[in-house]
Amino acid sequence: MSNQIEIKKLDKQQKGIHKFDKGSVFSVLFKTAFPIVILMLFNTAYSFIDSLMSSTYVDYGTNDSGVQLNGGTSIGLVFPLMGILMAFQVMVAVGSGLAYTQSMSQKDYVGAKQRHNEALSMILYIGIITFVVIAIIGVPYLLTVSGNWNSQHWNDSTWEQGNGQIEWGMVMDSYYYMIILGVAFIPMNINQSYIRVLRAEGKGDIAALIPILTFPINIFLDWLLMSVFNFGLIGAGVATLAASLSGMILMFLYIWWMGKGDKLNIKLQWLKLRIHNEIAIIILTFAMGSLLRRIFDGITIATLSSYIGNIQVDMNNPNAIDVPNWTGSWTIMTRSINMGAMLSLGVAQSISMLVSYYSNLGEKEKLRQTIKYGFMLMIACSIMASMILMSLQGVLFNAYSKTSYGWEWMNSLSIAFTLALIYSIPVSLQPMPVMVYAGMKKIKLTLFHVLTFNGIVLLFSTLGLILNISLLEPLLIFVFMAIGAMFAFVIIMFMFKYSYKKLLLNLNNI
Repeated sequence: MSNQIEIKKLDKQQKGIHKFDKGSVFSVLFKTAFPIVILMLFNTAYSFIDSLMSSTYVDYGTNDSGVQLNGGTSIGLVFPLMGILMAFQVMVAVGSGLAYTQSMSQKDYVGAKQRHNEALSMILYIGIITFVVIAIIGVPYLLTVSGNWNSQHWNDSTWEQGNGQIEWGMVMDSYYYMIILGVAFIPMNINQSYIRVLRAEGKGDIAALIPILTFPINIFLDWLLMSVFNFGLIGAGVATLAASLSGMILMFLYIWWMGKGDKLNIKLQWLKLRIHNEIAIIILTFAMGSLLRRIFDGITIATLSSYIGNIQVDMNNPNAIDVPNWTGSWTIMTRSINMGAMLSLGVAQSISMLVSYYSNLGEKEKLRQTIKYGFMLMIACSIMASMILMSLQGVLFNAYSKTSYGWEWMNSLSIAFTLALIYSIPVSLQPMPVMVYAGMKKIKLTLFHVLTFNGIVLLFSTLGLILNISLLEPLLIFVFMAIGAMFAFVIIMFMFKYSYKKLLLNLNNI
């Protein structure tokens, strides 16, 4: 095994030094992670702006229980299902990036190209299946999670606003929004796959810049189609589709131009629609942790959204007075949870690439430093996200629910918001061991950690839901979510400490 490592190192000297081998581990990790974190920040900022614009420009009025129904509330109901379905495509993009990195560390350039071609084929096939699933189960899903909101705005295909203009009803608006997003997922994830390939080639700055350039297009079209032309969430979906296509075109142009001069290993070529079992298994193995994490997250959010939507509102019950506020504020709660997770996940993706690269070369010390510095960066990102959201609490609540809560700590929504941020910290940190195992090709450990962490969180969340049935106090949901996430994280890190040491001792056998 040691002879093979020496041959790889000699081959590396003959063919040139990869960017992952230049400078200290911390500088390599920071240079790799920084563009990803910046991209995640822009993604998060856009998601806030998109939800805010949807809440502002798409208004379905109130139902018979006095619950405000707007675009923000609708998005909160749509995205759990969409997140689960999109996870199957995202996992291919994640897996292709790790598989590509592995081939690059071995100087197997032909294999790297082949693995990426396999990933693009898988994205296309899964995208078609996803679209069909959305078309079939979209309406039943929306009617289920909406619960007692299923009143006139849901039953009718159209409804009349106060100004006499006929608009889509909420259920049809949300359904067609999901259909359009289903189409947008394909160019979106083709773009994501190339982003991860560029990162593996040391072009993380370009991989972040191209998607960022599409955000102004998306925001402008959001405003134009929802505010000016009153297309509702359908307009938001069209804006996302246009931005996804423009990002894919920009990515294709860059790879085509740079590939001509051999500045990139990857080349733009016609897609060969075939999937070899061996490469498909490698891609899916690397990405299984990401897939299961997204599925569990989607199930948790869908369960909580469905519960809030199915509360039987009795306005004579003092505990039910805030139900309209809970439904209007749920979007900002979920966005807040995702912000910390997304920023830390950006660092975790960098960790996975470097772990895959260094473990394949048998670089034990660099592997240790990658984990140490990576975890420190993930903690910094998670805390930074929480501080930003806490400082903007009043602004965000006012924007999403048309009521200012600010720092009124005795207010249950303010407490729930704080608990959501506490919940987001362990959720944002737990991908680190998963990404380490994925980078080291340890599928059983990857699956075990994902199932353990998310299973514990889901168990505690379910307990909170059960207690809420009789007490009608949504705050308990967030209490149990926060406790469950912290408890699960302690267990995960305890197990990771010993399994990681064992992997290091046997690194030469990887």
